[in-house]
Amino acid sequence: QDILHILGREAVQQYLVDEVQKVYRSQGVSINDKHIEIIAHQMLAKVRIDSSGDTELLSGELIDRFHYEDINAKV
Repeated sequence: QDILHILGREAVQQYLVDEVQKVYRSQGVSINDKHIEIIAHQMLAKVRIDSSGDTELLSGELIDRFHYEDINAKV
């Protein structure tokens, strides 16, 4: 979470790719980064609502990040 808050989503995605690749390479397995990037992207595609504020969202709800950003832009 620290990387996400300090450096942003792209840095977290790159960190995940790098760490997963370290594990696979240590076992002598070669995997194209794109495969891991897709998984990391999906991992970061959802957000959990901490506080609904002035929206109709519910605390604890898990929603698509793009939907969340759209709702926040309208508020």
